[in-house]
Amino acid sequence: MTAAEPWVEYAIVMSQGDDALEGADDDLRADPTRVQARFVTRLLKCFRGYSSVTYAENDAMVTHYEARFQDVE
Repeated sequence: MTAAEPWVEYAIVMSQGDDALEGADDDLRADPTRVQARFVTRLLKCFRGYSSVTYAENDAMVTHYEARFQDVE
């Protein structure tokens, strides 16, 4: 995710057209799309894995799952 983060921001700036290129290095708070993208990439850095199991129990399907996250800082 560390390597992908600058490319995600670049794709966002490029998708916004020529006007966005002038302010691309300006205050990040001015662009909510970039703020959301940065939040998601930082969240994904914490994701360590997901596992689940599903089985039939009597007349029902039962699913148990585990999502693992770890603080990176």
